[in-house]
Amino acid sequence: MKLLSLFSRRSIANWTRNERLGLSLKLSAYRLRTRLRFSSSESADEFPKPDFDFDCICNDEKTSEEMKRIIGLRKQFGDVDRVKQLYSLLVESGKSQNDDDELLQEALKIPNRCHPRVMELGTEPFVVRYGGRKRPPFDGFGPKQFDEITESSGLLRRNSIGAFVGPRSYYLAGDLAALEDALCQYTLSYLAKRNFKLVSVPDILWPEIVEGCGMNLHGERTQLYGLNVGNRCRSAYLSGTSEMALAGLYVNKVLSESELPVKLAAVSRCFRAEVSRMKEERGIYR
Repeated sequence: MKLLSLFSRRSIANWTRNERLGLSLKLSAYRLRTRLRFSSSESADEFPKPDFDFDCICNDEKTSEEMKRIIGLRKQFGDVDRVKQLYSLLVESGKSQNDDDELLQEALKIPNRCHPRVMELGTEPFVVRYGGRKRPPFDGFGPKQFDEITESSGLLRRNSIGAFVGPRSYYLAGDLAALEDALCQYTLSYLAKRNFKLVSVPDILWPEIVEGCGMNLHGERTQLYGLNVGNRCRSAYLSGTSEMALAGLYVNKVLSESELPVKLAAVSRCFRAEVSRMKEERGIYR
């Protein structure tokens, strides 16, 4: 209420545009701080813990070896043997898997199984098939990349902006910005005609929601941005995709068959710490 009483000393109708903008920003920040302060008292126990098929992972030797190979191919850091060891100790103690946080954290590092056909593809790239026909060489000049054309036309800016944005960021302008908006509107109108419900989702999520969607937050390199929201609040993260916030809508909810399918659509920023210096991956990303 201090904030509101402070601004009530003058008539808002007489304020300049910048003053109104400042009020809007301060009120937004106040609402965010208040929401985080009150919601931080919520216990993490309110979020459901994952339910793993430890019998399949630990007692089926064929599956264990398959998971080790998948971890190696994906260059991940899951440890199947450590999971088996912790699970064996859990069984001996007679406790529930939800009582062993270390076991759950280690199990979260184990990836999903692959289709057998994927396992047969190997690690070296190869041509699956050719389509169409090869274009004859250009006379006198070479074709330009998309980012070269758009930057020279003033539609894209991704250089000399490192002082105020993160890596792989960019600005779209003019027709390119209009195209981005048109694609979003086209997609939403297409989905609306098919009875999808439009949802405006938040960008800040608790880690339990993010991890519940399969994102690992404890590795040496996480894909998401963490937030320092103060000593009174537990950690929070910027949403990597709108599906995460949509999943949060149904935490601890059981849907009956008559309620399915649930059709939801959302447009949001995707805050991802995905940075690559490879020449093949230059240009705009996402």
